[in-house]
Amino acid sequence: MEVVLEVMEDVLEVREDVLEMSGDILEVNENDDVLEEYGKDLTSVQNLLKKQQLLETDVLSHKDRIDGIRISAAQFEEQGHFDLENIKAKERQTVDRYESLQAPIVARRSRLQESLRVQQLLRDVDDEEAWIREKEPVAASNNRGRDLIGVQNLIKKHQAILSEIHNHESRIQGVTDEGKAMVDSGHFASEEITRRLGILHDHWNSLKEKAMQRKQDLEDSLQAHQYFVDADEAESWMREKMPAVCATDVGKDEDSAEALLKRHEALMSDLEAFGGTIEGLAAQAKSCRQQEAPLIDVSGKEFVQALYDYSEKSPREVSMRKGDVLTLLNSNNKTQWMGRDNVLISGFPEMQSIGGNRVMNRASQPEDVLLSLVGLVEGGGLVEGGGLVEGG
Repeated sequence: MEVVLEVMEDVLEVREDVLEMSGDILEVNENDDVLEEYGKDLTSVQNLLKKQQLLETDVLSHKDRIDGIRISAAQFEEQGHFDLENIKAKERQTVDRYESLQAPIVARRSRLQESLRVQQLLRDVDDEEAWIREKEPVAASNNRGRDLIGVQNLIKKHQAILSEIHNHESRIQGVTDEGKAMVDSGHFASEEITRRLGILHDHWNSLKEKAMQRKQDLEDSLQAHQYFVDADEAESWMREKMPAVCATDVGKDEDSAEALLKRHEALMSDLEAFGGTIEGLAAQAKSCRQQEAPLIDVSGKEFVQALYDYSEKSPREVSMRKGDVLTLLNSNNKTQWMGRDNVLISGFPEMQSIGGNRVMNRASQPEDVLLSLVGLVEGGGLVEGGGLVEGG
């Protein structure tokens, strides 16, 4: 009788433990949110898996006691115990209850593993979103360079950004493939996975579009700044010819006059040949996609253009020719400008503002200078045979 009581007490104790474990396993979160019930983020899922492991260990530790109850019940049955029916009923209830824990345990572990998988995916998506946000300001920058060298440096830097984006494509694709595989397998969080992947791809495509647009903008800026450099070189060449064109020396005798005439003819030949360069510049200007590039840089400077030739009258002044471009020093003082070689110029009322320069506006300047040179050469006086004649 004493043995029976001990067995029954053990049965009751095990039964209580099993009921408690059953409650832990079958507990459901009241908000019915599957992602919340199985962990709202990666850390919480990992914590739930640790608890699950402890619960499984606890259930497994009761197996020996369940086996002991089965053996004891079988022995009582062999002995024909008077209370066998009651003993067998308690044994069946306890064993059945214990065995009923196995399926929920397996199901919950599987669910937690799936939750771990989706939370890891969402963490990866967050990481990719952060990477995109980090690169976006650089990829979408409006800085197009202040000069030719500046643009070239920006293009090199942007090429590095484009390489980073290209190399990162495989990472985005990997996250996408993992998410699609989960959706295709009927994952319980398929709706959330699809939503997050859609947002990620929108941001990724936006980054690539902005990067490609900046590539085009920088190429346009390079084209414009290259034109400005070429135009400046052309004007520099023509300025070098200006002293010869404006020279007043007509020769002291026939020999010197003939020498000057030959130089004049050579100069005319040079100017005529240079017309091809000017035509090339005009075509180059028309092909520029960026027509609003600043004359010198994009720092917001304001420019003016001389309306007529001017000869200096004091040390604070400089001579200039019609069409020379100067930079405004003080927006509140429209009579102070910076000329070539950073010389301060004050007090010239006959200037017109040209503001932000257009390529096509700039394109007319080299041609105007060349026409002025040709006009001066054709209208200059030359000495031939000791007499003054009109130059051809």
